[in-house]
Amino acid sequence: MQEMDELHRRTQKSTLVLLVGTVVMVLFFVVAVKFSVFLSGTIEGEKLPEITSPVWFNRVPPSAKNVSAPLTAIFFWKEGVGVSEDIFRWAGEWEEKYRQKGLRIVAIAFSSGDDEKDARRIKEIIALRKVKFEIVLDINGVNRKRMRNATYSFIYIIDSYGTITEIGKAQTGKERLERIIFDQLFPES
Repeated sequence: MQEMDELHRRTQKSTLVLLVGTVVMVLFFVVAVKFSVFLSGTIEGEKLPEITSPVWFNRVPPSAKNVSAPLTAIFFWKEGVGVSEDIFRWAGEWEEKYRQKGLRIVAIAFSSGDDEKDARRIKEIIALRKVKFEIVLDINGVNRKRMRNATYSFIYIIDSYGTITEIGKAQTGKERLERIIFDQLFPES
């Protein structure tokens, strides 16, 4: 009898663990679906919204009206975040490699809320890392909202007409993202 009670308790405990695990998986799935629905509202195929900020380093702000380069790559950057730092590093390599071919790179830096401190830090990073591409401080997340950006792992590719032709993710990998850039710079290849 005691063995039966113990077996019954273990069965109840296992059932409870399975039930909790199932609920957690369902909640995870619901969140993932909601997030992907949010992301599907991205602006691929639309004109680039105007990017604005009083704190802009290394050039003039691009917009759908004044994108002068044959191809512009815009990404959101937050210092110290792995995927964001990966794109920052790759962008420096791509800028060096494809600048003469017409690639323009713009990093939109997340603001911590202390704009003066952020601006000083960006200046330090530009000097330390010898950054040549543009960096804009996204005060109050204005540009992030305009571009319907949910994360700093996205990179937006904009053609010479100011249209967002592709949205890549850092998780796609450096080689694949570079191939997207290369294919749009050299469509005949």
